Amino acid sequence: MCIALVIPKGVRVDEELIERCSRYNQHGCGFAYVGADGKVVRKRWADSEFNKGLQHLMLAYSFALEKGASEHAMLMHFRYATAGPACKDNSHPFYVSDGAMVHNGHLFTPSSADKGKSDTRVFAEKYKDALNKAFVDANATELERTVGNYNKIAFLWNGGDVSVLNRDKWTTDPVTSVMFSTTPPPRRPPDTRINVRALETADMS
Repeated sequence: MCIALVIPKGVRVDEELIERCSRYNQHGCGFAYVGADGKVVRKRWADSEFNKGLQHLMLAYSFALEKGASEHAMLMHFRYATAGPACKDNSHPFYVSDGAMVHNGHLFTPSSADKGKSDTRVFAEKYKDALNKAFVDANATELERTVGNYNKIAFLWNGGDVSVLNRDKWTTDPVTSVMFSTTPPPRRPPDTRINVRALETADMS
């Protein structure tokens, strides 16, 4: 099962947590943040070599923070493929009308016409224009009823606001207030963790 994170303004998730989430969900990863122009920017990867994908995420996330991304909320997602293959196009976040979205759950089985696409990708592409902040906020209850309470969806809007569907089904860290769509993976013994600092000097070719 995938795991999605809603990261509050001013919070930086640590490398150990990112490594844990990515280690247990190796089919794609990405995050969304608000750029200097107030527009949402997404970054995503799906690498056949796990360490390379993790390295890209770590470096891009650190760079975004250096540019002030933590001045607004952020989204992060780690994919475990259940519908559609592991590829960048099926990795979250997905752009919608006024921002980007991440999803954890199962919306439907894509039709043969959408072969090779994940359910979230089909959903985002089909309803992209309708999924704007005004619509989602005004129709949150109906949207939750439609997708079911086992589907957890979060939107980051241009300007930095966040909308979360089925909020009561998410887990919130009592210290950082980071929201998790599923319980975070368990910690790994120190000697089995990836040395992220060493990855920064690794060959990315």
